[in-house]
Amino acid sequence: MPCIYVSRIKTQSDKSMTNGMMFFDEGHKEYIRQFRKAQRYLPTGSSRGAWEDGSLTKNLRLSMFPKDANVKHSDLSYFLQISDLIVYAAKTKIEHEKGILSQKRIDRGHHLLYNMIERRVLNTKVTKHRDDGILTV
Repeated sequence: MPCIYVSRIKTQSDKSMTNGMMFFDEGHKEYIRQFRKAQRYLPTGSSRGAWEDGSLTKNLRLSMFPKDANVKHSDLSYFLQISDLIVYAAKTKIEHEKGILSQKRIDRGHHLLYNMIERRVLNTKVTKHRDDGILTV
């Protein structure tokens, strides 16, 4: 989980004034390590270049996650299976847009899966660059 994603999670949680819970697939211990680190220290840059005091970063730790990250086994968790499917659908859509999706996946219509998700359930305000709720870095 790169720092930029954690920073965006914090921003979204702060704006909506909500607490959160984090779920990880069992195979990514490095994500849990990054999550725990971000709960203590999360260097956050300013969207305007610098903070009021002139510093380039500020420690805005993840404070709205009252519980440690939950580790789930994909094969036992419908929640993670749905999450994996949505991530796969977004990934194939992006790969198709970049022209790097295999013809086999195109023939099977995998690049169309993401568009089948109802727009009302997508966070389409996550980025200014796309209107489909997919955050790309």
